[in-house]
Amino acid sequence: MLFLTAGLTGIASFLNSFFWELDYAVLSFYHSLSEAAGAVLSPIMYVITLMGEGGYLLMAVSAVMIIFKKTRRTGICCLAGILIGALFTNITIKPLVQRPRPYDFDTVNIKLWWDSLGRWRDFEHDYSFPSGHVTAASDFSVAFCCIRGKKYIPWAILFICLMGISRNYLMMHYPTDVIAGMLIGIGAGFLSCLLCGMVFKKLDERKGIISGKGE
Repeated sequence: MLFLTAGLTGIASFLNSFFWELDYAVLSFYHSLSEAAGAVLSPIMYVITLMGEGGYLLMAVSAVMIIFKKTRRTGICCLAGILIGALFTNITIKPLVQRPRPYDFDTVNIKLWWDSLGRWRDFEHDYSFPSGHVTAASDFSVAFCCIRGKKYIPWAILFICLMGISRNYLMMHYPTDVIAGMLIGIGAGFLSCLLCGMVFKKLDERKGIISGKGE
């Protein structure tokens, strides 16, 4: 695949060379799955992927939680996680790596696979690595579980995995993009919990001091 890496950045060239067999094999599997399922799975995957579009829906959910006192801290932590994840993914890593989308890189097979899906997704001409959708799903989910408890972990894992599957199924990302998005999102979620926890602790201490003076 060396002839396909011309004009890429060093990191993008490494990703497309070293992980090509893995990425191609997984995308080939999803193509076979889409062929076997016909038109059944494509709209479902499209709906799932829309939930991570730009992180807007997840930010809206976070904003709604912030409105209510009972879930305010959860909303703040989730929103902070999304913003931290976006800072790492969309603002820093994507412009640095500049990895093309699968259908822009392999314009023969993967583009044909993308076409065969019925074009449920338009072309996305920003960079592919890492997946912003998966990053947003991961940092939101991790932050949510950190505040609300371990009982939500299975649902969080399911949501993250479905988001990653949808991005690969629709040929918008390589599997390595998805894995990187998960790792960055998990890190961003924990970082958000750490930072927000420090702020919440300070606020609680301040409230305690003020309450003590009032007595």
